[in-house]
Amino acid sequence: MDILNVLRCRLEIVDDNVPLSELIEQVGHEIPRENSLLLIELDNVIKRHLEWVRCMPKVRPIYTVHPYEDIRILGIAVLLGCGFVCTTKWDALKLLEIGADPRWIFLRDVNNLSLLSFARRQRIKIICTSVDELRMVQEHFPEARIILQFSKTIVPEPKDLLTCCDLQSRQLLRISKELNLKVVGGQYLGKASKNINPNEDIFNLATEFNYHLRYLFLSNKIKLKKHNPLTSWTKTFDEILPEYCVDQDAALMVETDQIYCTAACTELTSVAGKRLFWDQKQPSRIDRINYYLNGGSAPSSTREDFDCQPVIWKNLLQCGSYNTSSIFVPTLKNGNISVVKDQPLPELSEQDILAFENSSTASSDNRFQHPIRLVYIRKSSWLFLQTVSKARNPERFMTLVSHIRKCNQIKKLQYDLI
Repeated sequence: MDILNVLRCRLEIVDDNVPLSELIEQVGHEIPRENSLLLIELDNVIKRHLEWVRCMPKVRPIYTVHPYEDIRILGIAVLLGCGFVCTTKWDALKLLEIGADPRWIFLRDVNNLSLLSFARRQRIKIICTSVDELRMVQEHFPEARIILQFSKTIVPEPKDLLTCCDLQSRQLLRISKELNLKVVGGQYLGKASKNINPNEDIFNLATEFNYHLRYLFLSNKIKLKKHNPLTSWTKTFDEILPEYCVDQDAALMVETDQIYCTAACTELTSVAGKRLFWDQKQPSRIDRINYYLNGGSAPSSTREDFDCQPVIWKNLLQCGSYNTSSIFVPTLKNGNISVVKDQPLPELSEQDILAFENSSTASSDNRFQHPIRLVYIRKSSWLFLQTVSKARNPERFMTLVSHIRKCNQIKKLQYDLI
């Protein structure tokens, strides 16, 4: 299947000189009261990936399909040569259908026979996290190539965690050896740290059991705001990379789906109502204001790891005075939850638009309705994808292409219309 044909009918190509602010102006008045809009700029996925190739050419980005399964972003990731982690065979089938390389697809949570049978038919590598999974693999897919996932952090905080991780690692490796399974890789869970003792790492532990690891997930997912450069993360990474790279032939990987989605997604919603609280000592003075967003909103930028300060899509001269304000969104399970609490904001009116950056395509069962997705790509980026799709060796092409050096940083959204 031609990936570009799949993408072309599911997105809108716009001129290079059309900024995000203009797109918001075009669609902002169309926000339905019961829902929100999710604007996806595929250009930013490409920018983030090229930034990755420039900063860390030896590390392959890995995209976790669920819950970030938007077919447009997946298609871009396939063209750019990312690897993928799947938790269902439907996610894996979707990737195979649009041309993903099965060598770089990994199946996680292989705790049922149907998924193991699928992995065996497609010859897909699997990620195992427990002894029970290893025993099931030995029974139904004995020739599997396995990535062992170690649930304890390698970071010695407190110091006895290192011993705990060492014991858990040894147990999984020992059971794998007893079951005559083929372990080809390992995954650290927990933050990367320059305090890791290279004598205690997974490579050396695996060597004790005569395993030669070919794949290594370096840490859990990276969390990075949309406008922050990747270099803010790679500085720390560069310090610990020599300790990870015990085997120079090993494929190094990091899960990057969050930074791709947060770079691309901006959620638009509107104020459905507000409640004013008057100062008890000065009844004519507003003490604070609670704003309530429309029924379809539960912006994914409300994750605790991100500052959820919205961009007010209105000239501040047309707003009221600043007050201590909180913003609430309705959810199915938890009622109204605050996404902004006790922050100074200018007074807004009903139907005023708020833009939340660092959003994502992640599905959620806590929304009344999922946002309406509007997907865009600039002409130059579309031409770039066409060139990549025709390249004989796309990965090598991207390391050489001059566009990497000219790649602009993703800018923070601002209301700049007067």
